[in-house]
Amino acid sequence: VKYQAEAEAAGADMTKITVIRFNRSLVDQDMDQANQLLEKLTNLTDDYLEINGARVRLYLALAKGAKDKGDQLGFDPHASKALDLAKNMTTEVPFSAFAWRMLGTAYSTLGQQLEALSAFAEAYRIAPNDKENIRKYVALLALTRAEPQRHLRVVRIAKKQFPNDKQIHERWR
Repeated sequence: VKYQAEAEAAGADMTKITVIRFNRSLVDQDMDQANQLLEKLTNLTDDYLEINGARVRLYLALAKGAKDKGDQLGFDPHASKALDLAKNMTTEVPFSAFAWRMLGTAYSTLGQQLEALSAFAEAYRIAPNDKENIRKYVALLALTRAEPQRHLRVVRIAKKQFPNDKQIHERWR
């Protein structure tokens, strides 16, 4: 935090640092801090995808927290908001692999694996060199056991693109 304050005082772009802190607060399940950081993020940038991606992640974290407590009434509105936002992202910016990956993440978190697979496939189609797209797509192809030939092909291509990536090599075995 000390270095973040120094960076901010020096005039550094705080957007990425804020996103990292936001994501850390979600991992720590500190939703109050996540909300504060989301508000700060909206003041730092007008990047539609960055802000709404953070909102989707926050709503998914809130939905998961409610589900873990057995609170279906708390789960449904957060899950619905996350899914609606992610769908809107793909409508507003249909050429964004990030938007499609967020939609896939929302579907996957909500247990809708075939819909998630379709969204991750679109993210991969748009940006086949993006490691995160590859990892998400390959993981869901393996989980759903859908299209085994495609699964092998995507992993084979990824192995050539990223010969030193241990996660991709694990998928190849």
